[in-house]
Amino acid sequence: MRWFLVCLWLLLLAIPAAGQARRKAEKRLDSLRAVLEDKRQRLDELGTSEGDLLGKLQELEETIDLNASLVRRLNEREKRVTGEIRLADSLLIVRESSLVAIQGHYQERLTAISRSLIERPPAWLFFLSDPGSAVMLQPLLKSIGKADRWLISTYDSLRQDVELSRTVLTSRKDELRRLSRQKLRETNFLASSRGKRNTQLRQIRSEKTQLADAMQEMVEAANRLESLIKDLLESGAASYGGDGRHVKRARGRLPWPVRGKIIQGYGYREVGPKRARVPHRGLSIRARLGTPVLAIADGAVVHTGRLRGYGKIVLVDHGGGYFSMYAHLDEIQSFVGQIILQGDPVGSVGDSGSLEGTQLYFELRVNRVQVDPIPWLRH
Repeated sequence: MRWFLVCLWLLLLAIPAAGQARRKAEKRLDSLRAVLEDKRQRLDELGTSEGDLLGKLQELEETIDLNASLVRRLNEREKRVTGEIRLADSLLIVRESSLVAIQGHYQERLTAISRSLIERPPAWLFFLSDPGSAVMLQPLLKSIGKADRWLISTYDSLRQDVELSRTVLTSRKDELRRLSRQKLRETNFLASSRGKRNTQLRQIRSEKTQLADAMQEMVEAANRLESLIKDLLESGAASYGGDGRHVKRARGRLPWPVRGKIIQGYGYREVGPKRARVPHRGLSIRARLGTPVLAIADGAVVHTGRLRGYGKIVLVDHGGGYFSMYAHLDEIQSFVGQIILQGDPVGSVGDSGSLEGTQLYFELRVNRVQVDPIPWLRH
């Protein structure tokens, strides 16, 4: 009996915490669903418009990121609800066992009393007509009645708890089925969105006019990057301090941000039917998806996020007008304000915003102007 009550007490302690975590998880899911729905509507609107290829690509990638995040959250919620079902199931077993134990104890008590009264009636039963004897026996009768009332009250309370546990268990199982359906639906949406993105990229690469348009938009994207850096400098957000001497002294010995094949060097590229020359002010390095991208020197992270044409980026201020930028990342693994050391991971190689598959786009700026990174990197 004592073991049942201890288990019951421990399980009851876990219920409020589980309920609070469940409410927070549901709020996060609802918020994420609302943002994702807005993104999908925006994507539908862009799908019917002309031009702005990079804008459509970015909206699609943001939708994919949100969709993937929702699937992860649903998966976490599914695991949590599965745990809650196990908890509710265990609680139901303990409560039902306690209920059976109390019921058995009370039945044994009533049986013993009945047998005692039939086999050997106590002498005091024959003297209850005497007022004095009745007064003397009153405390004894009250004590017996109090014990019985406690047993009956405990039994009723446990019976109600058993019904509550069954209700909670049914509710959690219904929620688990609903979450499973939602996860399947969102997983299908995710696969569909990734398919659309791949189709769009293939169309851009195969149609020379579209590729030329996209590359022209890349020029505009470079101008937005210039504006971003200018705003950071004017606001004081880019303030690692120092004169960048550690970068200047390491010229020719700076580590590569990632090891891979250079698919486009610093300079220009020719695109479109008329072989138009489009500036390419950095290095495009082919590397495996998820490969860590490392900081080339000590500095401070001054910007992270998405930038049209570059996908997910990390911008690092090394002081003295030296900046490095890492773009087309799969995951950003640093945050604004973070002080990083040479060789620290800032993200991982990806294909966000990329028209040419998985790669790292790397820029180095000296006195805030892009320079060819090759002479600065270790030979």
